[in-house]
Amino acid sequence: MTEVRKRMPVDEPSNRAPLTALAWLWVLAPFGYGAYELLVKIPALFGS
Repeated sequence: MTEVRKRMPVDEPSNRAPLTALAWLWVLAPFGYGAYELLVKIPALFGS
């Protein structure tokens, strides 16, 4: 048996913008918080 796979047409716009924005926020929010915390703690490393 041959399996037929349907492809999404290239010219049809997909409505993934909200999902993409949520995914980026999911990644960037913890990264930004971690980077902020790192910057706050850097002076303590140098005894300031």
